[in-house]
Amino acid sequence: MRALGRALVWASALATACGPGASGADVFTDSSADATSEGGASSDSGTSESGAAAATTLTATFNGVTRTFDRAQFGFGLVSAAPGREVYVESYAGGDPACPTMTSRTPDRTLILSGVRIPAARTPLTAADGLALSLLDFQGDLSSSPAPLRATAVRVTVRAATLEPASSATVRLEIEGDFAGGGTVRGAVEATHCNSLDD
Repeated sequence: MRALGRALVWASALATACGPGASGADVFTDSSADATSEGGASSDSGTSESGAAAATTLTATFNGVTRTFDRAQFGFGLVSAAPGREVYVESYAGGDPACPTMTSRTPDRTLILSGVRIPAARTPLTAADGLALSLLDFQGDLSSSPAPLRATAVRVTVRAATLEPASSATVRLEIEGDFAGGGTVRGAVEATHCNSLDD
């Protein structure tokens, strides 16, 4: 279990395992994207003011309450065969901007996206392509339970990805998630690579 386990550790003391880094290539750029990467942080060092944090515009709305996410980070999955490299993305509000560890300060909320394959078609990926999206709300602003809320529908468009060197790897995604009861997540993230999120 990767960061979902780590996120649950923040709430319920579950264990997490980390793995070594991975590399890829500058494999995807969608010229229609309206955001550009201005550089990312080195692996395990957090996000830069002008880079990934500035390009994250993700919001969650539940029961008429809207909250934002201020940064995103990603790790490499074990899958590297065709049709591409798998990445795992976490978006955060609050907490420690450095790459997550077992002793990191608990964030206010975490959005967890798994199963993104890069390169990807410019058409959106969905749950049928292996995507899964979950929200953990540690402040109780959006949910009365610390248990993860799982999206009933998810659409992700990969706008750009630079996967090597790992120390400056970034992925840029547009995310749409729908949850039971009418909750939604909408917006864009630019995630920097963290070794601690690798499988």
